Amino acid sequence: MNEDWIHPSFLVDWLEDSDYHVILCQGIHNGMLGVWKPIDCQYEILRLQYHDGFPNGLHLLDPVLTADKFEYLCAVADISLPSFKFPLVHCNTELNQILQSLKQFLEKFKQYDSAEKNNFIIKAPYVQNQQGFKMKFFSTYDSFLPILHSIYTHQNGAINKPNVRSIDVFPYLIVQPRIGNKTKAK
Repeated sequence: MNEDWIHPSFLVDWLEDSDYHVILCQGIHNGMLGVWKPIDCQYEILRLQYHDGFPNGLHLLDPVLTADKFEYLCAVADISLPSFKFPLVHCNTELNQILQSLKQFLEKFKQYDSAEKNNFIIKAPYVQNQQGFKMKFFSTYDSFLPILHSIYTHQNGAINKPNVRSIDVFPYLIVQPRIGNKTKAK
């Protein structure tokens, strides 16, 4: 990566100036978290839709390329844990609806497969091995609210950039019930 490329648009401009492009990584932001926002990467890469090369066209929306965890989960919904997509960017009138839907999700899955005290987990998309977002655990709706407040108001220490909050990086979070077995199953 060129050190002068402060935004993914510089990479896409460079690719568009070429005769042909090939992108061989999972998620163009892979390894760039904290340098570029994943949502900016997804938006910019769509400019290659009609450019000669791979990926282009609908391949640019592939969840493997975008590394969008929620899209993975939707693709294998019948064999994956129940998941709730919690949008972080919304207007205040939508927040009440989102929180009400989350309450219903938590109530439905509170006894899913866990004898754990904190039987729900919060994950972020585009993250591998908690790099860029440390998973958070909670047990009730009331214990979720302070976590949500901190996500909106506190700096994301996992990114190691001053004055950057999780909502500045991630468009949504994923809430799932935790499984009782300590062996992680995906």
